[in-house]
Amino acid sequence: MMNKDNEHRKALEAKEAEHKEETNILNSIINTAHRWYPDFAHLLRLERLAKQIGLSAMEFAELIKGRIVNFTGRLFSSEHNRWFATDNTPLQILRDNDKRLTLTANRIPLSQWFNEQYDKLRQSIRQPIQQKKGRGMKM
Repeated sequence: MMNKDNEHRKALEAKEAEHKEETNILNSIINTAHRWYPDFAHLLRLERLAKQIGLSAMEFAELIKGRIVNFTGRLFSSEHNRWFATDNTPLQILRDNDKRLTLTANRIPLSQWFNEQYDKLRQSIRQPIQQKKGRGMKM
């Protein structure tokens, strides 16, 4: 029983050492990518955002290449917790004032574009307030 326990511990330690070595290799690859491509971290952030709003991997690949994607469909805003329909809206990755890469719709940062869409939606739903006519006093 003790031999089996020792064998199990040794096998577990070997697997942990192998896992640690693989992790170190992957971390060094990531660090090298960060050094060679300063925008790498921003692109990873944008990829996460693209998945969150509903873009496909192929559409994001086109954006990374610097192309404009004319998107027709629905985009999800986690800030407003709602889908917004779009029709042939040009999506593009541009640099903002701080030289960071940002995803834009109609050349407007996506968060601002979502806010504009939400304001338009609220205004279209809002109905004009009609004053009730007084009926006077009944006796």
